Amino acid sequence: MSQNDKVDNLLEKVSKYLRKTPEEIKSAAQNGNIGDILNNLSRNDAENIQKIIKDKNLTEKLLSTKEAQKLVRDVFGGK
Repeated sequence: MSQNDKVDNLLEKVSKYLRKTPEEIKSAAQNGNIGDILNNLSRNDAENIQKIIKDKNLTEKLLSTKEAQKLVRDVFGGK
């Protein structure tokens, strides 16, 4: 599976959770409009995601968890 296929697969899974199309998620991420894709989440979930995105320490803490590292390995083939 190519890197693009893995990203597309992840976008597809995330899109179901966020109730947005993969194209909407990709566009919002590329344009820095993350708030646009979070509006279908509960207020609490959206606020928590925004906090993680804005706080480098929280982001690093999240990405250092075993679960996040496994997800990255699964999606990107161990890279």
